[in-house]
Amino acid sequence: MKSFGEASHFVEAAPRLGAIVASSEHGSLDTQLTFWQSEEVVRDAETLPADTLTISMTEGAALQQTHDFLSAVVTHEMPLPDRFGDDLRDTAYTMRENLSFISERARAIATTAMAGSWKRHLAQSSHHRIIVAPSNVTEDGNMKSGDFLFNQVMEKFTEDERARFAAQVSRDFDTLPRFRSAPDTKIIVLDDWSVSGTHLLKILGDVKVHPRAGKAQLEVNLLAATNAQLAEPLQHVPTAAYYQVDRLGNSTLVTGSHSAVDFSFGRPMEQMVSAFGALGKAMTLPALANVKRPYYRLAA
Repeated sequence: MKSFGEASHFVEAAPRLGAIVASSEHGSLDTQLTFWQSEEVVRDAETLPADTLTISMTEGAALQQTHDFLSAVVTHEMPLPDRFGDDLRDTAYTMRENLSFISERARAIATTAMAGSWKRHLAQSSHHRIIVAPSNVTEDGNMKSGDFLFNQVMEKFTEDERARFAAQVSRDFDTLPRFRSAPDTKIIVLDDWSVSGTHLLKILGDVKVHPRAGKAQLEVNLLAATNAQLAEPLQHVPTAAYYQVDRLGNSTLVTGSHSAVDFSFGRPMEQMVSAFGALGKAMTLPALANVKRPYYRLAA
């Protein structure tokens, strides 16, 4: 089996929605998730009123609800309104069969593998360092997914390993001056996945012009990526992912228990709700489109 950390490679294909619902694994996905209760995709949770209602559901139940919703679109016999077109039905079919879902269990497997890769690098020498680039925490203190994943990876270090490698792992570029030219230093840009690439490009741009980056090795570590993203990585920076996922048009076809993707997941389903509404048929947006991120907190 491939190990995490090989540039341009993934370890395994991510679980797909259709296969998960059809398998015995479906019933074992019993982790409770919290969702914003909304008839639309919540694009900016920071603007939600403090008393916004939430609902709870297991991962398995949320996946079944999403599968049933997409199946209803696929099997609906009446033509959709012209302004939506038949492509929406094709999109529903592609999502139902090929959407990748990164469950809490799947995320734990991937972050354990990431931790193993980091440990192997650090264990080679006390001079080997890892700097994990900050993800730019939002102004009101909400974390980004990269910050959340950093904590998840570090939780896979034992107490003894954290003590052993404490001086070798940092998120602070100010620790770089005395080994700024050392090629045995890795600067890692960490994230769950990249949909448009905008966020990753900004971080990569900031890192590349940082005066203390020196000759350090720059790489991207992702939970999930498409084959194209690995074969032709952003700015030619070596990229490794644990899971391989598919594409929907120009977007990554993935979502997860910790974060719902808007552009290639929530928005198409929102369009499906609108299309059926135009036919006088009420449909409810699946809860999975509005996961309340575990690292989110409402502003005080």
